[in-house]
Amino acid sequence: MNRTILSLILLLFAAALLLYSPVLDGEFVFDDVRLVEKNDWLWQEWRGVAAELSLWGGLLGEVAQPREADEVRVGFRPVRFISYRVDALLTMATTPEGEDPRSRTFWFHLQNILWHAIVSVMLLLLTLRVFRRGGYLCGFVVAAGFLAHPIQTEAVAYISGRRDVLFAAFYLAALVVAVGGPSRPSWRRGLVVALLAAVALLAKEMAATLPGALLALNWLQGKSSGSPREFTSQLPLLLPTTILVLFFVALLLFTQNPGAGAPWWGGSPANAGWTSLRAIGSYLLLLLWPLDLSVDYSHGAFLPSAGPFDPITGVLALALVGALLGGSILAFRRGNHPLAIAFPLFIMLLSPVLQAIPHPERFAERFLYLPMVAFLLAVGAIGHHVIRRMPASISVFTVVLILWAGMTVNRLEDWRTPYTLWRSATVASPGCARAWFGLGNAAMGIGRPVEATQAFGQTVATLGELEERDALQQGIYLQALQMRAGLLASSGNRTDLEISATLFDTLLLEKDTDQTAVAKQPFLLLEAMKVAERLGRRERAIDLAQALRVLEGSPQMSLEGLLYLAGAAQEQGEREEAMALLEEARRLASSARERARVEYQQGMHLLLQERWSEALATFKLSLETLDVSGRRSSAQYRIAECQLHLGLISDARISLRQLLEGVPDHLPALLSLAELELGEGKFDEAEARFRLVLANNPGDQRAIQGIRQVLVARRIESGPPLDSVDPTRVTVLTLLADRLEGSGELKKAHEALLEAEKEAEGPLERQRRSALRHRIARLAVRRDQLEEARQWYQKLRAISEPVERGRAAVEAAEVERRLFGEGAARDLLLAEEAAGVEHPLLIRNLGALCERLANVEDALRWYRKYLRLADVSDEDKRQVSRSIERLEEQR
Repeated sequence: MNRTILSLILLLFAAALLLYSPVLDGEFVFDDVRLVEKNDWLWQEWRGVAAELSLWGGLLGEVAQPREADEVRVGFRPVRFISYRVDALLTMATTPEGEDPRSRTFWFHLQNILWHAIVSVMLLLLTLRVFRRGGYLCGFVVAAGFLAHPIQTEAVAYISGRRDVLFAAFYLAALVVAVGGPSRPSWRRGLVVALLAAVALLAKEMAATLPGALLALNWLQGKSSGSPREFTSQLPLLLPTTILVLFFVALLLFTQNPGAGAPWWGGSPANAGWTSLRAIGSYLLLLLWPLDLSVDYSHGAFLPSAGPFDPITGVLALALVGALLGGSILAFRRGNHPLAIAFPLFIMLLSPVLQAIPHPERFAERFLYLPMVAFLLAVGAIGHHVIRRMPASISVFTVVLILWAGMTVNRLEDWRTPYTLWRSATVASPGCARAWFGLGNAAMGIGRPVEATQAFGQTVATLGELEERDALQQGIYLQALQMRAGLLASSGNRTDLEISATLFDTLLLEKDTDQTAVAKQPFLLLEAMKVAERLGRRERAIDLAQALRVLEGSPQMSLEGLLYLAGAAQEQGEREEAMALLEEARRLASSARERARVEYQQGMHLLLQERWSEALATFKLSLETLDVSGRRSSAQYRIAECQLHLGLISDARISLRQLLEGVPDHLPALLSLAELELGEGKFDEAEARFRLVLANNPGDQRAIQGIRQVLVARRIESGPPLDSVDPTRVTVLTLLADRLEGSGELKKAHEALLEAEKEAEGPLERQRRSALRHRIARLAVRRDQLEEARQWYQKLRAISEPVERGRAAVEAAEVERRLFGEGAARDLLLAEEAAGVEHPLLIRNLGALCERLANVEDALRWYRKYLRLADVSDEDKRQVSRSIERLEEQR
């Protein structure tokens, strides 16, 4: 090897490292997580050279192992996993103590880059063989173009894309060996080529086209004119590789199910053909105009054909392919063999992924990694001719190389993290369902639940339009439904909960990818049941719990259904039914934790019957084995509740403090203990707890009223007035109302609040009484008792200061509107505003009510006042501004 070639090789390696350095610290993305980060086979400890070689050798015996589901089979494409193993060993050896080696990607990315440089070097050597008269310049331009083209970023920056880089390296090495040496090859050289072909095949099956490439290069070098004698002379080179490829392909076809059951692209062989023609055109366009690159071209990004004219690009692609083949024939007649063979070679190299055998992965940029060699062969053929005639034209090729390199650097920024990668995919292909799904998962991973919810929604909307979905699409659709439903359920907003319930209902009507009913999946039934319960849809929740109860093969989930049914029966007063269900649950419980859950539910049963002593004993029993993930803190709180009802104030205080030692932010416990301390005159301790509650839940009315009571109490220099009340009684009744309202027993909760309001009679209790009247009014609205709600809002106005009842005034006006119409609601708000009540919604609602009453001038006046308020969101102001524009147009 002369110095010039060595210098060019070193230059290519340096260029590869410099160009791809931005991804050296990039994260694992997409399949990297499953194949590398969480692949335990790779992360075994080093046990010596012999053990390591044995580990590698064991993979070869697993090459033909049948595929099962989505398991990671390191024996399939073993060369790739052996290379990953080298990276894992280097990573473990260089990771500082105390850090997780699986979070580091440097060696994995570095090896990808080095293999990319090796492929470029192989292409340089091959080009120098093909264009013997073109010199080093032509060879370097072709190799550098391959190195710098942005379409290669997926195969190089994507760790899982190493399969493409590895097989291409050994594939081109086989071609370099094949074209080197005497024109009559020896069997030894043929066996070396076959060995390289075997390694390439064990990296990726696309290497099966190697015999065709060998024939093409033989013809290109003039070693085969088609005569039997000349063909026979090339058998030592061709025969070993051909036999090997045929054996390997037969092995895959019989053992691996290459298509994984995928249907034809477009639904039929004819449509698959038309779609493949369009795919060829799109691949060529990506090579010529590599903009808007995407990691995903699945449904919505590249739609299949439904015939030659649906879309019309099917016929156009046929015309393009015909024209290029015609150009190849013309180039052959003119003696330009490299240009003549370029497009047929491109089709041949691409043929394994053109859906002759249906495969779920239809279209991907990495599929172009090796076929780009044929494209650059054409570039080299043209460049060879142009540069010889016009040496100055090299500047054009230099500009193109610089432009490609710049685009590659820009594209590599997208490959640094899963979030940036999937976000770029949705920008490039807004209709791609899987791109939105990937963005949703990535957004969840970095703590952006709102964006994740929207992304999953786009996935559902796109795939939901399909009358039929293949297995891959169905899997993504079901996962997106589940993830979106779960995220919406976690928001706590009622509108989101209702959407979540609808999504779960849709999900439970679907079939899974194996055609089993999704409704038989216990986790989904449980989550749907929880959402239905939170929405107060008791009958739906009971139906789902019944489905869980009878589910076979999942005793834990059946127990969940039984416990819910027992709780529902308890709340409906069906005590015997509840006890029977609890007894069934007790028989089903197989672990201490599950038995503790049953005991806890038994305690709730006793609590509802106001059998405080028995409930206290049962909760204490359940507490012995409940863990943190169960209901331990809830059981502790129920113990304190029982102790308060039994008058065991000191014991309740101890229980609440013990609970807060383990769960410092348990808000109900903080509130209960603060109210006890307030009653005992421990104002500093009580105030501190109330403020801690507000720090976690700024709108908590009990905490707000508690702080106000502390301030009032501190202003009283003498002892408490004669008509002071026992705050413990009010606290107990409030706790009871909270529990009853949470379980949907609104009537009983209403009765408890009425009793608490009667107890809160002293001067110190004005703030608490005000809060109780507000709660009673709201509860009356929930029960659709509007007249009663109106009376309680009036009682609230009688004892509260204007600055305290802003939100209550708005709610009272809504009750007036529902009872007596917009005019009555407007009058109430005007009276409240005149009395000094301040709230942004009061001003905005006045504008809306005046607008409905066709009082345009007053509506404009209130809307404009709303825009001048400081504590209003920009979005609300934009909405009001649109209302103003509409009214001004009407005026």
